[in-house]
Amino acid sequence: VIYTEEHVSPLAACLARRVAQTGTGYVMNACRHAGLLTHFITEVIARGMHVQMSAIERFEGEDLAECQGGHLHRDLPEHTEQWWCESAIKLAKFDECIIINDVSSTAYDAVAMEALITTLEGCFVLLKLSHAT
Repeated sequence: VIYTEEHVSPLAACLARRVAQTGTGYVMNACRHAGLLTHFITEVIARGMHVQMSAIERFEGEDLAECQGGHLHRDLPEHTEQWWCESAIKLAKFDECIIINDVSSTAYDAVAMEALITTLEGCFVLLKLSHAT
């Protein structure tokens, strides 16, 4: 999870260096702050990478307003595991993905991207990253 602004540039730089020219990198993020995710995507694109985004709705099986901290220290409802498995399959297919920029893209609008990502706050987002070819 990209928690703070300090994570954005180093993670983008690391992925740009470490993902092979013909390879693909994936970043799974619980979208808590649209500005951070937008900044990360902007940084990745500035480093010459293409980005696709797949998102799923948040888990509605419990009232998270009553919870603090991570999922490791509390019991989850029985159907959580099934939801995670189904969600992982949906995310990985990228069937309904949002192509942020691809080979044919010539422009990237960070303001419009933040407006889009704001609608995904609270959701899980999978980013698929590859180098421009």
